[in-house]
Amino acid sequence: CIRDRINAADLLICSASNINLNAALHKTPSLSIVLSGKPYRINFNKEGLCPSISKKKDIKPVVQSLLFDSSEIKKSLKMYDKSMHRFNGPNDGKAVKRIAEALIGKT
Repeated sequence: CIRDRINAADLLICSASNINLNAALHKTPSLSIVLSGKPYRINFNKEGLCPSISKKKDIKPVVQSLLFDSSEIKKSLKMYDKSMHRFNGPNDGKAVKRIAEALIGKT
């Protein structure tokens, strides 16, 4: 299961994939690499989900910082918390209640 692999990973590296959203949900540091020069539909860096790089020369230093630099790791986790509310809504365990209330027209 991909969720188990994400939870076990120290760092998830993807080439422009929405799997970065899953990594952010699990608070697993991730990196989006887009070397094609073409924009991906989600700018992960701009959205605050994970760093995104477009130059091959940046891969090694960014990976090393995300794995071994505690300040970069903390910064990444803080970034996820801030942006995930926008993508995932409140993470309070009451999603089913909100959906049920929306279905019956209760506000």
